[in-house]
Amino acid sequence: MRLTTRRSYLKGAGASTIIGLAGCLDGSNTSESSNGNEETSSAVGTTESNESVTLTVSEFLPKEGATAENGIREFKRLVEERTDNQVKLDITYGAQMGPPGDQTSLVRGKTVDMASTLPAYESETLPLSNIVNIPATFDRSETVEAAKKFFDMLSSGILLEQEYNSLNIQPVMCNMSTPYQLGTSEKKISTTDDWDGYVVRSPGATASIGLNALGASPQEMSGPDAYQALTRGTVDGVIVFLNSLYNRDFYEALSYATTNAHLGTFGVVYSMNQEVFNELSDERQQILLEAGKDASVNFAEGTLEQDENAVPKLQENGVETYELPEDTLTEWGETMLEAISNQWLKQMSNDSANEVWEEWTNYWK
Repeated sequence: MRLTTRRSYLKGAGASTIIGLAGCLDGSNTSESSNGNEETSSAVGTTESNESVTLTVSEFLPKEGATAENGIREFKRLVEERTDNQVKLDITYGAQMGPPGDQTSLVRGKTVDMASTLPAYESETLPLSNIVNIPATFDRSETVEAAKKFFDMLSSGILLEQEYNSLNIQPVMCNMSTPYQLGTSEKKISTTDDWDGYVVRSPGATASIGLNALGASPQEMSGPDAYQALTRGTVDGVIVFLNSLYNRDFYEALSYATTNAHLGTFGVVYSMNQEVFNELSDERQQILLEAGKDASVNFAEGTLEQDENAVPKLQENGVETYELPEDTLTEWGETMLEAISNQWLKQMSNDSANEVWEEWTNYWK
C-alpha cells in the first residue's frame, strides 16, 4: 500500500475522512492507476484523512470486456464517486502478477494489497468457499440473491472466521456468476439416461463428481481448451456459462443449449491483506466494504443481463435453446448434491464444513 500526502487537499475539505478510488484506463496496458504529482510516505499505523492511499490489485480477468467492467472496475468507480479520490486502485489485469491458483499467496505475502482469490483454483487453501460453486442450489434468476448471500457469508460467520481470518485476509467484494449451462453438438440431453457415457467438458473437480453420478464422462479442461475439444469432436458437449456459449463462439459447433440448468457456477472473492486493511481508518474500511457489496450486486446483475442477451443470439445462429422440466432438474440436483456432499464433507471432515454446507444449501430450499 502506498500512502501519499496531497498538500492542497484539506482546503475546504471539512473534518471528515474522505477517500477516493481513482484511475484512468490506459488503453493497451494491463494495469490501470491514477496519475498525479504526489508525495509518497510510508505506511505506519492507521492512515490519516489527509493521506492518499494507493492499493495494488491483482485481477485474474483480462482488462477488456463486461466481466471486469461490471466487477472490479465498478468497485473502483463507486469508491471514487463516494470518497473524492483519496484511495486509489492500481489494477494489474490478466493474471500478470501470478496465475489464478496463486492469487491468495500474492495477497498474503503482500506482493499486492488485494487480489481476486479463486476458490475453484485453490481448493486446498479456500475449501469452504467452494460451497458456492456446487450445483443444484440457486436458479439463474436468483443470481443476484446468491451474490448477496455469498457476500453476507464473507462478512460474518463461520466462513469468514474459519477461512479468511485464519489466512489473515479480508474479503471486500465477490463475483457470483450465473449457473453453468449445457451446450451439446448433436444430442439433446433431457433425461438422466441421456447422460450415460456422454463425454462433456467439466469446469472442475466438484462438477465432475456430480456429472459422474449422473453417468456422464466428464473431461476437465479450461474454456479455451474446451472450444478446441468441441470443434474437434473430442467432447460432445460443454458446461459453461450461457453467455459464454455465444461470446466465446461455442455456438459454431452446437445444436442445443439449456437455459435453466444448474450444473455449478464460479465464485470469486476479492480479498485484501488483513494488515493493510487494518491500516485504513474505520471510515475508509466501511466505505470499501459498502462499495464492495454494491459492486458484487452489480456484477451479478451484469452477468444475468449478458445471459439474457445471449439467448436470441444463439437462436439466430441455429442453436435450439430449451428449458429442462422441473422433475428433471430435481432429479439431477438430488443426484449430484448427494454425491458431492458425501465426498466433500468426507474430505473436509470437520464441523465447519458441515455448518457451511447447511447454511448455503438450506438457504435455497
